Amino acid sequence: MSDKRQFVVIGMGRFGRQVALTLTKRGLSVLAIDKDRTIIEDIKDEVSHAAIADSTEEDSLKALGVNEFDVAIVSIGEGLENNILTTAILKNFGINEIIVRSTSKLHENILWRIGATKVIMPEEDMGRRIANSIAAESIIDNIEFSEGYSIAQVKSPANIQGKSLIDANLRAKYNINVVAIKKLEGEENEEPREKIIVPGSDYILKEDDILIVVGTNDDINNFGSM
Repeated sequence: MSDKRQFVVIGMGRFGRQVALTLTKRGLSVLAIDKDRTIIEDIKDEVSHAAIADSTEEDSLKALGVNEFDVAIVSIGEGLENNILTTAILKNFGINEIIVRSTSKLHENILWRIGATKVIMPEEDMGRRIANSIAAESIIDNIEFSEGYSIAQVKSPANIQGKSLIDANLRAKYNINVVAIKKLEGEENEEPREKIIVPGSDYILKEDDILIVVGTNDDINNFGSM
């Protein structure tokens, strides 16, 4: 089923631009807004729609039909008051999802109170992600989806290679769940291609397998440190 939601991304800094481009690549309808004409000229051909506007002016957003959108992402880099005022306007519009970039805990608390449905702190999130991924050499990547819980890509530890998933018994021994396995496949003279498989309990774990696992941060780090 195709996603018919309309997305508006306000603020085309590095973060906002990447959000807008990624949503567009996934085939979603995106309106990119920034008050800088040069920035909008640069991105207008890469998203569904792009407009020059001051997001702190309610009438300007209404003229663009923003009040009819389903999801708003606010990523204004300059001036906390602009971020806050824009969020308040979007809340008054009755937009279902308002996702706002925050730069501090104080800013985050204010955004929650005025109606943000999700507040993100990219620098803090990335710092946590990098720290988790380097805490154990076998952990390639780590994304925290809830406080204390992550989904991670972990190199297959030597002590479970050659065993089936059921014999490795990772849930009982390490308190983690394997949800998928990433493999590299291809002919000898070809560039390897990534392939994701959902393994059965009889799948034999191999040296070059990348396990995609879910668990607490501590359990994943312990597993990745073997």
